[in-house]
Amino acid sequence: MRAIARPVAVATFVGLLGAPGTANAQAAGSIRGTVSAREDRRPLPNARVSIAGAERAAMTNERGEYVIADVAAGTYTLRARLIGYGEGSETLTVTPGQVATADFSLETKVIALDAQTVTALGIERSKRETPYAISGVADSEVTKASPMTVQSALYGEVAGLKIQQNSSGPTGGSNLTIRGIKSITGSNRPLIVVDGIPIRDDNSGYSDVGWVYDRDLGTGINDINTNDVASLSVLKGAGAAALYGSQAANGVILITTKRGSKRDGIGMEFSSSSLFDRVAFLPQFQNEYGGGILDLILQNRPNNGEFIYDSTTKTPYVAYGGGIGAAHSWGPAMKGQMVMWWDGQMRPFSPQPNNYRDLYQAGQTLENSVTFSSATDRSRYRLGFTRGDWTGTFPGARQTRNTLSLTGDMQLSDKLRADVSLNYYDRNLTNPPPRVYVAFSFPRSLKTDLLRQDYETPAGYLTTPQIYPRLHPTEADMMRQVFWTGEADQYVSGQDRLVGSLRLHYALADWLNLRLEGGTDYTDNTLENDQRTTQPASAGPSGGYEVRRRQDRVLYGEVLLSGQHALTPSLGLQLQVGAATLRNRTGETAAWTNGGLVTENWFSLNNSASTPGQYAGRGEDRTDGVFGEAMLSYRDYLYLTATGRNDWTSTLPPGSNSYFYPSVGASFVFSDVLRLPSQISSGKVRLNYAQVGRGAPRYLANNVYNFGTWDGGVTLNSFSTTVPPLALKPERKFETEAGLELGLFHERWHVDASFYHQRNVDQIIPLAIAASSGATNIVVNAGLMTNTGQELQLSGSPIRRVDFEWSTTLNFARNRNEVRSLAAGLQTLVLQNFEDNLYVEARPGHPFGEIYGYDFRRAPDGQKIVDQNGFYAKSDTLSLVGNIMPNWLGGLENTFRYKSVALSLTFDVRMGGQYASMFDYYSLSTGRAMETLFGRDQAHGGLPYYIDASGNYVQLPSHDAVAPNGSTVYHDGVVLHGVRETFDGSGNVTGYAPNDKLVPEWLYYETNFDWKNQGIYPQIVYNNNYIKLRELALSFDLPAAWTRHIPARNLRLSLIGRNLFYLYKTLHNVDPESATSTVDYRQGLNDYIGYHPTTRSLGFKITGSF
Repeated sequence: MRAIARPVAVATFVGLLGAPGTANAQAAGSIRGTVSAREDRRPLPNARVSIAGAERAAMTNERGEYVIADVAAGTYTLRARLIGYGEGSETLTVTPGQVATADFSLETKVIALDAQTVTALGIERSKRETPYAISGVADSEVTKASPMTVQSALYGEVAGLKIQQNSSGPTGGSNLTIRGIKSITGSNRPLIVVDGIPIRDDNSGYSDVGWVYDRDLGTGINDINTNDVASLSVLKGAGAAALYGSQAANGVILITTKRGSKRDGIGMEFSSSSLFDRVAFLPQFQNEYGGGILDLILQNRPNNGEFIYDSTTKTPYVAYGGGIGAAHSWGPAMKGQMVMWWDGQMRPFSPQPNNYRDLYQAGQTLENSVTFSSATDRSRYRLGFTRGDWTGTFPGARQTRNTLSLTGDMQLSDKLRADVSLNYYDRNLTNPPPRVYVAFSFPRSLKTDLLRQDYETPAGYLTTPQIYPRLHPTEADMMRQVFWTGEADQYVSGQDRLVGSLRLHYALADWLNLRLEGGTDYTDNTLENDQRTTQPASAGPSGGYEVRRRQDRVLYGEVLLSGQHALTPSLGLQLQVGAATLRNRTGETAAWTNGGLVTENWFSLNNSASTPGQYAGRGEDRTDGVFGEAMLSYRDYLYLTATGRNDWTSTLPPGSNSYFYPSVGASFVFSDVLRLPSQISSGKVRLNYAQVGRGAPRYLANNVYNFGTWDGGVTLNSFSTTVPPLALKPERKFETEAGLELGLFHERWHVDASFYHQRNVDQIIPLAIAASSGATNIVVNAGLMTNTGQELQLSGSPIRRVDFEWSTTLNFARNRNEVRSLAAGLQTLVLQNFEDNLYVEARPGHPFGEIYGYDFRRAPDGQKIVDQNGFYAKSDTLSLVGNIMPNWLGGLENTFRYKSVALSLTFDVRMGGQYASMFDYYSLSTGRAMETLFGRDQAHGGLPYYIDASGNYVQLPSHDAVAPNGSTVYHDGVVLHGVRETFDGSGNVTGYAPNDKLVPEWLYYETNFDWKNQGIYPQIVYNNNYIKLRELALSFDLPAAWTRHIPARNLRLSLIGRNLFYLYKTLHNVDPESATSTVDYRQGLNDYIGYHPTTRSLGFKITGSF
């Protein structure tokens, strides 16, 4: 009764204060009643009952009761509403001094805007309240195709999220960006938060530019067990991420792990999956001509593409010799001729169409998971264990991973609740794929099985040209880089990692709560690299040994005070204030042998031939912040939100290490106010403006120097070659976002559209300075870059029947980037230099990621110019030839359910942008590519010619023609399409004439695809568009009757596939996802060093419970 009497008394008191006399008060009546659920008559608290057209409303108490006092006499329409239920209405008449009664029975109604979503700081809110875009991914979407990593499960799922995993496989690095590039030279990777704790997520290995033999150890998000994910939210805009501080300037991926569910006794769930991996999307090679060039086809062509013959025995030998030419495929036609191989055995000289594929092995991924969970009215817990075993397609690559997770919460008292989350990861990664130098390898006659069979001598040493003089150096390199490195050497990375958090919730009052949180992400990584002895000790030391240990600690603490209060029946207020601290600490030690191992295969620093090398380093940074948020709600359809945060960071100078950034936003659920067509069941518009600041990388603002020693005794130190800035400021992002959300046809279809504009100012940029100054760069704040984009997600059910349902989700994201300005006077900033011929640059007035190169010289009408030697002329000025960033990204997911059978298909789409493939470049240069068949001989369109005494190539009228003086007739001539310049007597260009200069086909490729020199690299910059079937899952729920004799229940069998095929792609000879780097400005470059083919996975999965 007190709950009802209190609002009655308050309303009466207010009425008395404002009434001119007692008579008017007595002329009023009141309204009271209850609100309950229709299906079970359960009372519904917090329902809002309002008088239509009047500023009068009341909220129901815990028993579903409400009172609206002091209502003037008259007839009214009363409406009752509660999130998650349909609206109820009733017309009644109020008479003076009487109580009118109106009871409501509301029907459950699923409205997308009423769904709860996880927002910043892990706070659950209704989507109707949020003024910014949030994309959620359910746990079933994450695990349906058994991906090894979380990011693998997100392809095509979230509009605006760009994912690129490198070609080293699921244990390797990945590039993640949300809504485009925001920092020209800094990180654009979003913050990863697991159960409220920001985790370490740096890429490692050959994520950046490097040479051969270095490895990729992956990234922090790889460790997250997909089976433990309960929900995943992507906070895209600055407003969504503002409360997390500067580390969230690039957006946030929020991962919440699973908790126990209420049931009788202890519940057990299990899953087991097995996927079989094969290399896929391989380049197409020609398979008609084998190895040879330098010792087979010289300028005077003495052998005319024939084999090398032993001068004594006249035995034909396969191509060998100095330089790299024998690894090219300009040699004889492969017709099964018996020739002597490098190991002294006679074998047929025949095509090896799968010699590239055969470098790799069959891979497999096994994963078994079991969880135990339970819950009561006051507590719940979940204990899980997952074992994963991965065998890679690169020889020797393998990983074992054990994951132990414990989550739970307990109501310690009526006011105190504790949440705990512990995730322990034990990982051993052996021989992750190294970078392999493949530019001049794989002649089409190469027998891979010989490399695999003979890379190790019977005595256990590496096979080299010293053992087999006719073994070509490139074949020896393949033996070392692939098989010796993968099978003989042992490179083992062992990692122990703990991600844990503890939250305490204390109810200070009914409307005020205090939350304390602390957590850590601790990683202990050890690396041991045993490089086997490659030769007998009598021949000199070889092999090596290296040991490293790195420890990373993330310490996070947070205090949050939150409260909510109804200011009036129509107006509510929610407030949050808090403080957070984040510390990152890193320590690393390393030691290695120099000069090889004295004693064979004794892996110890004491076995170093020379003084062992050593390294020790440590680093730390800290960010502290205070923040607050206020949200004002009006009648549950209009929400105004404002936030503010101030950070103090250790990575900026004292004068600028404190920075404040605010945000304001509004959400208007117009479907609760306006009478809309029946097709629109819910609607919301949102608007948000936010700022986010970001500090500098660790120690960039400091004058840093390194200690070292010389000759074991003299202490040295050296300063960085980068001059520290004098007054470095934080980078800042200003973002405006507008959005529209619609529920259509009784919530059968949903639309979510976003429009945003970003201004990223005070970019932290390194500028080159004269080396004579003693440094090479100086860091400054300069530059402005913008992003403008649109995002759209459409989801719904085109067909919904009793036994059949088709559900679909389509998303689209388009981002337009522009570098508005750089430092004063700076017109270009080179981000990547590739062989001094291709450059990725940032230029004012242009989008980020443009590719510039030395293209063909062209006549005024656009035709290619051919030089006086018959080859294409190369321009000496840079031209814009592409951009590494896509124009738009998309995804399409379809799920078809018929009774107990479900088929799910996920496609992802990339359109626009270009891709530079050096693998393709050198396939053309060396005669491996299919395109190089044209012109090889008469049958392939080659032209006849002979070589005159001056070395000129002279075309003959027919292939049957006889050359003068008995000269040899060749049949591999080509005349390049283009024009030649004509000159006057002074050497001035007077015009252009069609090219008629013949050149040998092989020499054209060796010239215009040469390493630097006259090589024209823009030829291999291709449009990069594709549509890919990323995931397929066909699942079948086994009927209970089939399993009645076993204790398991809810059994589901799934056939799954990942990376299955491309429905469409413009890179016909290259896999669009074969990039090796995770650096933003290298995303469109396929390196000939480190390129490994991606894999196609097929397998099965079974899940169930007890």
